[in-house]
Amino acid sequence: MKAERKLLLVEDYSAIGGISLATAISVMSALGIKYGSLPMQILSTQTEGFGKPQKVDLADFSMQALAHWQQIPDLNFATLLTGYLGSQRTCQLLIENIRKGKFKQIIVDPVLGDNGKLYPELTPKDVAMMKELVATATVITPNLTELGLLSGYEQKLTATASDADLARAIKTVISQSNPKLQVVVTGVRRGEQIGCCYLKQGQLHYCGQEYFAGHFYGAGDLFAASLAGLFNLGFTLPKAIELATTATHLAIAANKTSKQEELRYGMDISPALAYLIKQTIPK
Repeated sequence: MKAERKLLLVEDYSAIGGISLATAISVMSALGIKYGSLPMQILSTQTEGFGKPQKVDLADFSMQALAHWQQIPDLNFATLLTGYLGSQRTCQLLIENIRKGKFKQIIVDPVLGDNGKLYPELTPKDVAMMKELVATATVITPNLTELGLLSGYEQKLTATASDADLARAIKTVISQSNPKLQVVVTGVRRGEQIGCCYLKQGQLHYCGQEYFAGHFYGAGDLFAASLAGLFNLGFTLPKAIELATTATHLAIAANKTSKQEELRYGMDISPALAYLIKQTIPK
C-alpha cells in the first residue's frame, strides 16, 4: 500500500502542548511518509489552558521556503495538509500558493473553534478567509462547531445533531465550495459512541467508537493527520476514515483517566502510532 508520495504539512507549532505540527510529524513518521513541514507560526504553548501564548509569525519564511522548494526539480508534494494557521494573512498567502501548486490532494482541517465558539483571537473575518481555503480542498475535517461556522447552521449543530441537519450543513458547505469536496465531520455522538460522518452517494455514513468524557487536546489534529497520511498512501477515503477513527480512539482510551491539567500538555499518542504502523506493514 505504501507509495512514494510526499506530503506537505502546514500548520502551527506549539512548543508546549504536543499537538498540531508535532502530532502530524509523528504520524507521518509512523506511516513511513516523506514529508515537508512549514510552521506558519511558533507558539510558546497551545492556545488553551496556559493563558495567552507568545508567538512568532513565520508566514514570510514559509513562503520563501516554498519558493526555494519549487526550484528543486525532484521535490514534489502530492498531498497538502493544513491545520491551525493563526491569521487571515497567513491563510491568504497559503491560498495564493495553492493556486500555483500541483497538489493532487488537499486536506484542510479548518481549525476555527470548538464547543460552540471560536478559538481565542479568531474573528468572523477568519471564518470568511477559511471558506476561501476550503474552496481549494479535496477533503475537509471540521468538528461540529467548525461545520456550523462554515455552513451558517451554528445553532443546530450540537454533538447530537440529527442526520438531516448534518447532511444539510455538509451539502451547504459543498455548494459554497466545490462539488467534488468531501466533508468529514468529527465529534458526532450517536448513543454511546463518538465519531465522524460523511456523505457517500448522497447518503450520510457514520463511523464511531466508544465515547469517553473529557477534553482531549490534539485529538482533532491526530485524526486529521492520520486521515491525510492514509489517504496519501492510497487508502480509499472510507477506509482512511475508519482507520483514523480507530487510531484516534486508541489514543483517547489510553488517556481517559488523565486529569485535564495533564491533558493540556498533550495526549500520549503512542497507541495510535503503533496501530498506524501495523496498517502499513505488508500482509
